[in-house]
Amino acid sequence: MLRLTSEERRVLSFIQFRARAPISLLSKELDLRAHRVRYIVDKFEERSVITPLTRIDVQALGLKQYSIWCTFSSSAPDNLSLFYQEAAKIPSISWVGIYCGEYDLMLGMHAREDSEVDAAIAQLVGAAGPLFSQMSRLQERYWVTYEKKHFFDSSVSRTSEEVVFLGKRSQVDFDSLDFKILGFLAEAPFLSLTQLSQRLGVPTQTLHYRVGRLEASRVLLGGAYSIRHRELGIGAFGLLVKVACLTPEFERNLRNYCRLHRNIVGMGRYSGEWDFELYVESGDAHELHMLRLELLKVFGMQIHKISIVTLTRVQMAECRIGQYQSLLEQTR
Repeated sequence: MLRLTSEERRVLSFIQFRARAPISLLSKELDLRAHRVRYIVDKFEERSVITPLTRIDVQALGLKQYSIWCTFSSSAPDNLSLFYQEAAKIPSISWVGIYCGEYDLMLGMHAREDSEVDAAIAQLVGAAGPLFSQMSRLQERYWVTYEKKHFFDSSVSRTSEEVVFLGKRSQVDFDSLDFKILGFLAEAPFLSLTQLSQRLGVPTQTLHYRVGRLEASRVLLGGAYSIRHRELGIGAFGLLVKVACLTPEFERNLRNYCRLHRNIVGMGRYSGEWDFELYVESGDAHELHMLRLELLKVFGMQIHKISIVTLTRVQMAECRIGQYQSLLEQTR
């Protein structure tokens, strides 16, 4: 486990949403020498604390995002291997979270319609047999990712930034070149336009326009760092929330609460058995318990139920260029 100095915490909190920012800019904003910032970022990368990624909102491409929460019917040791064997045959599964609690797995999936998800689940259940005792399908309405406020320097007043996946389809018609660009950037987030031009055989001026259009359409939401919380001794949890009576006012208040709370780093709004998921990071189980009690105190009878699940591992599906080219066919 890597123990962070206060200086390293400052850098880590600042670079999360700024993966493509030049060191000179980070140095100026952090008031640290450039060589020091470079050393810390390199250290994080070498220790696998941070991994660059490109944020792509597939819902802006016309796809729907789903979360399928599953509970194994038994504790057989080969459950996971059997599941992976069958899940690998379903291309719409983009990532898998391994949990402890009410649910054992969460499948992230994308599809055009509910029927496609039903077919994928039927394929999985049919091949794997009675592997699951329950499955809850949630359709994501939107997702908000917050900066990791628990890394902030408490002596500095600072507003948390957020990235919102709106869950709305763009009005722009995308073609195969757009999807090739997305595919390359998904595999290599730090590619420059010059490097992208060399790989695609397309002029940089054309790519500059296309990338700008993808950003303006909120398909391409920029570069970020995925921070591996377990390398820092921090636990990750999902708080699944069912609301007694969902109103726009409650939703606004909960979203504002999540934006301000130091341990909440993500919030999802769903349709289905659960209304919200709060993604929480904390190194202290007591903090998690206090958060649950505080939510019940602040929102009272408006909250019907809260279920806490502990994230133990994330398995990302391989992202290839062909994946994004196939999405083009799905959205036509």
